[in-house]
Amino acid sequence: MLCLQHRRIPRQAQFETLNPRIEIAGSGLTVPTATVPWPADAGRRAAVSSFGMSGTNAHVVLAAAPEPAGPGPDADADADAPVRGFPISAHQDEALRELAARWAEDVTRHPYPAFARTATHGRTRLGRAAWITSADPAEARAALTALARGEQDPRVRELPPGEPLPDGAPADDRPAADLPGYPWQRTPYSIRPL
Repeated sequence: MLCLQHRRIPRQAQFETLNPRIEIAGSGLTVPTATVPWPADAGRRAAVSSFGMSGTNAHVVLAAAPEPAGPGPDADADADAPVRGFPISAHQDEALRELAARWAEDVTRHPYPAFARTATHGRTRLGRAAWITSADPAEARAALTALARGEQDPRVRELPPGEPLPDGAPADDRPAADLPGYPWQRTPYSIRPL
């Protein structure tokens, strides 16, 4: 796929000489011994074959992905869109507090509307959830810090399972931010007793 993206054909790894019993002269086939440019008239498809020692064979035809369209015309406008809050959730209370602490450190590193939109629509809502009411990242950081410490805060409201998100949840059409994941809880989840 990188060959298609960069329009370069790398040399064949560990190739030194062609088996003398194989005749490729006049066939149009070559074995690249150095990285070469992908000819412009060669199209945007490649075939990959793999022949395993155990007899497992695979053949795949790859096509280059379309060029990215780039950010939409309203991407900058979305950065200033009003936000009223976002949900945060985890499997357990301890995990919820640890995640709140991590988000409190991260909330000011991204455009706030993107952070709130990703928190709302980019994560699965788990059993222990809360709604953080905040119009800006500083307020969100303070509310998340209170949640992390287990303190009462009027900006933090528990969300029982199945309760819909409050009015003012960010729409699902804003730019997204990469948020930190759930903390490692070392809790086994198994259908069989361990």
